[in-house]
Amino acid sequence: MTFHASIPTAQGRAMLQPAFANPVQESQRFFRVALEALSRPGHVAHADCAHGSPGHPAPLHPATAGLCLTLVDGNTPVWLDCINGSDRDGVIGWLRFHCGCRIVDDPAAAAFAIITDPDHMPRLERFCQGTLRDPHLAATLLIQVDALAGEQVAESNFMDAISKTNSLNDMSNKLDTISDSDIVTLAGPGVDGSIRFAARGLPDWFWNDMAAQRTSYPQGVDIFLTAGSCLAGLPRSVRLPDHGGAPCT
Repeated sequence: MTFHASIPTAQGRAMLQPAFANPVQESQRFFRVALEALSRPGHVAHADCAHGSPGHPAPLHPATAGLCLTLVDGNTPVWLDCINGSDRDGVIGWLRFHCGCRIVDDPAAAAFAIITDPDHMPRLERFCQGTLRDPHLAATLLIQVDALAGEQVAESNFMDAISKTNSLNDMSNKLDTISDSDIVTLAGPGVDGSIRFAARGLPDWFWNDMAAQRTSYPQGVDIFLTAGSCLAGLPRSVRLPDHGGAPCT
């Protein structure tokens, strides 16, 4: 009898990649980091694991993969942006194998959305906003960007503070590309006064959409921005004074 070895498909290769080396401890750590990120808007956290970054397929960032392994399960419908070809197959196979989730085609039907190409992402209103009765049903977006920086410093010192994130941000070579247009002021719950925050790689309309959704609070999406092994949280309660962000009502 002759046996023939088959070559794994992209989905098969992704499924064989390990996730967390220590699933219990590392998922707990990621959960704490994620919770702190949403409770402290604009704070950039390093989400690497004690045993190294979780195994993940391209084009997911390590922080994105860790959030998926921690927050996504078999009851979670997930929407993916238009990742091309074998990369998309690999991500879908990895998510299904390690998280047990189902993939949906409609952004409005997703509890979680994974966005690897923000320039072509849907507007925030396209995702589930929750209802006044059940605001917790709103979607959570995981958006990958080029670089993140956030410090509780005066505006005049903010660009200097960006350089201090190099030791945390493993995509620090892209921090030099942050410009004034990438910097916003955040305020609201979890922020002592205000904080300057920068994210490189978001679409031009992003911050206006974030400010606009506050008029429907407590409805609205929650967002994690990831860059390599770093992440930052933008809860729906965050206020953007420079973009007409009104207080929660």
